[in-house]
Amino acid sequence: AGEACTRHIVQQHHDTLPTATLHNEYGPTEATVWSSVYTLKEPPASNTVAIGKPINNTQIYILNPALQIVPVGVIGEIYIGGAGITRGYLHQPTLTAEKFVPNPFNASGERLYKTGDLAYYQTDGTIEFCGRCDQQIKLRGYRIECGEIENCLLQQTTVKEAVVLVREDRLVAYLIAKTDAVLDATMLKNQLRTSLPEYMIPSVFIFLDAMPLNANGKVDRRVLLTFESQTAPVTTESVAPRDEAEEAIAQIWREILGVESLGIHDDFFELGGHSLSGVQVVARIQESFGIDVPVNVLFEAPTIAEFVDRVAEYQN
Repeated sequence: AGEACTRHIVQQHHDTLPTATLHNEYGPTEATVWSSVYTLKEPPASNTVAIGKPINNTQIYILNPALQIVPVGVIGEIYIGGAGITRGYLHQPTLTAEKFVPNPFNASGERLYKTGDLAYYQTDGTIEFCGRCDQQIKLRGYRIECGEIENCLLQQTTVKEAVVLVREDRLVAYLIAKTDAVLDATMLKNQLRTSLPEYMIPSVFIFLDAMPLNANGKVDRRVLLTFESQTAPVTTESVAPRDEAEEAIAQIWREILGVESLGIHDDFFELGGHSLSGVQVVARIQESFGIDVPVNVLFEAPTIAEFVDRVAEYQN
């Protein structure tokens, strides 16, 4: 209880009690603990485990910020209604009004509990849990669901557990390997690129033997933020600048990032870059060459080879 069920847990259950059916139940305290259920007789094909469909006398809606039901496959926030919803928080009317909202699909005065959990509908109506709204962050101008990155990491054959956080303007992935598996940061990045845009690829990977837990048995994310990288940095074969344009940009990067050498395929953010230094780079380009380049170009093309091509688009 307290954390999302993973394939590893289902596998352990199946190995220990192969004839016993496992029910993955979901629900917050405010909805009397149990709101949906997903039944498994064997481990799922993927590393994530669905939370199923609502139990009797319970309604679950996945809504956008305008309280409209989202289409299949689109992530929204879980709202719960029905007989199990509590009346609110004792002596906390403001919080109660914030979390227990009028049901827009029922005119009888019923309330929905606003869970703060993110999910999406599968084609058969089964609900797939994606994490918490408070894990949704804005980085380099993009809104990012850390839970979506975690789910993609859990799809990899070597990953047993995954938590993704933001630290110093970078995405950091904290991972535990499956038994006898070896985690490789470069390989993981390449695998993630098949399903995620570049701005959602973690810059740092930290491999752990176990996740730190708080007193409630949940992953202690504040402790994770204190961990230093225990893995070698993700590296690519260094290729020197090939022409004057690449060398000019490389020199600006060296001065702003404080590095002595870099290759045209090195990632600006893996070299220590962040939003402020990105603004400094485009300001230097405007000052030196009279080219007005939007700062988001650097986020979309974070290597010299890619960035020079994009800068050329704005030259005239």
